[in-house]
Amino acid sequence: MMLRFLPADIEVQVQHAQSCVQHEPTYTQSQRASFHKGGKVKRDSYGDPDLSNVDKARIPPALWLVKDHGVYLMSNGLPRLLADPEHNPTQGLAAYALGFCPEKNPDWYARLGSLEGDDFCDLLPLEPFTKLLRSGKRYVTLNVTESRTTVF
Repeated sequence: MMLRFLPADIEVQVQHAQSCVQHEPTYTQSQRASFHKGGKVKRDSYGDPDLSNVDKARIPPALWLVKDHGVYLMSNGLPRLLADPEHNPTQGLAAYALGFCPEKNPDWYARLGSLEGDDFCDLLPLEPFTKLLRSGKRYVTLNVTESRTTVF
């Protein structure tokens, strides 16, 4: 499935991720010993990685492609980038794919096509985005398949 984003929206997310010293890990990253203090994954009482043991300064800056309530990109930087910190200190600022913002596109869910099913979070390195942002393209496009996400 092809997703298009406005470069200005992506640039805000990239700059935030680059400017942060600490970054939130994905679940997959939280499983890697190299990101844990002492190089060993500690587990909580449910068997999941103990996130308090993750050294968030070791997590590289990235963007997350998220599908939950809409489809969007967001920075993994900490503290989170907020949409309106003064009035809503919990809602993160997201760069929605065109046509997939629930507030602007009430039919977004009907457009999911191959993205139907479970919610997900896919980690995307910053490099392809920084190159595209310098190119002056009108849109940043992602081709999302079951096995990979390509940025162009």
